[in-house]
Amino acid sequence: MEYDRAVIQAKPVDALRNLAAPRDLIEWVRKLPPETAARSAWVDATRADWMPYLAAMRGIGTEAILRAVCECAVETAGALDTPEGERVVGVLRDGAARGKAALATTENDLADLKLAIIQWGHKTAPVARPIWMYWAELVLELARAASRGNVLVGVSLAARLLANANTIGKPNARPAHLDLVARLREKLTLAG
Repeated sequence: MEYDRAVIQAKPVDALRNLAAPRDLIEWVRKLPPETAARSAWVDATRADWMPYLAAMRGIGTEAILRAVCECAVETAGALDTPEGERVVGVLRDGAARGKAALATTENDLADLKLAIIQWGHKTAPVARPIWMYWAELVLELARAASRGNVLVGVSLAARLLANANTIGKPNARPAHLDLVARLREKLTLAG
């Protein structure tokens, strides 16, 4: 879904409302000086899940936003050395290259992994989940996003998962929102 000029040229708060942005993002932008709110929000954003909405407000298309999040996910996931992990990273690489079209059949293609995740949830032994499950959940969220009317919702959720990836198995770690915000901003600036 591409956004028309009316959304892009609206006041930042109104543009975000038109994009169905999260209330906390709208409130944060509302507190910024109106004449510089759009630029300040883009430069000073502190949460990765806000970046898809801020990019759309700047006129960057959802396809480019989806590809940028997939690219950041590939970089963050690194090499997942299991057959399941390799499949998941392969989907992310394809999503970074082809965007929405690459995710069209992902839910069906990864149905066995989804079932494995569900079955793992029923285990009673206190054993850590395989790391590929985290990334599979992120990929499945992106696939659902690609099939929705509002891609930004799912891409935003995936960005939040991506920002929290560094906390896996580290209960005292803080999410890496600022690092991801910077990486997304760079990729989206180049795409836009």
